Amino acid sequence: MVKPKSKVPETVIFLVSIVFLTSCQTFFGPTATLPSSELVYDNRSDVIVVHVDIHYPGVPRPTMSVDDCYRIFLPTLRIWGDGLVYYNESWGNVDRSAVLSGTIGSDKLKGILNYLNSQHFFTAWEHEDINPAGTLLKIGAQLMHRPAVEYETGELIPAVYIKLINTLKPELVSINDQKTIDPRIESILIEYNGCNKY
Repeated sequence: MVKPKSKVPETVIFLVSIVFLTSCQTFFGPTATLPSSELVYDNRSDVIVVHVDIHYPGVPRPTMSVDDCYRIFLPTLRIWGDGLVYYNESWGNVDRSAVLSGTIGSDKLKGILNYLNSQHFFTAWEHEDINPAGTLLKIGAQLMHRPAVEYETGELIPAVYIKLINTLKPELVSINDQKTIDPRIESILIEYNGCNKY
């Protein structure tokens, strides 16, 4: 007499399915993105849509005087709603000779938001492991109808940041080659100029 094949319990099938789906997500990455209709930003000139700050937690040296400027965070990239861009090529301090600026069109800014969305920035990005040395980037973005998003990167120069800079740099020029500087950029230069030089 042939024994009937035993049925696999439904709970086992369910658990195996969960493990499989989790493995796929780990291997292929998260799949959640926002619909394009939600990638709307505020185009006012006082709104920062994308920002990047370098976290520079080095302990000030004993040789610093009380008047020296030291900041834990320094602005590296700013994109305002009207397309104005501030980019500081220097790591660790704000030096006028390393600052580039320019204005990008709305299509390019939308393209940047689309790229961030394709990387799951607004939905499923996870904070990376913090760099043991303490130096990291904070990347943030603000859409019009959603809470602001900000992540800390474990790598000092992550691929997402490289893509952003490579997209923007053709539109930017050194502020030393500009006849006038936008007051928003000038305010950053005034506030942070000379900081962390020790």
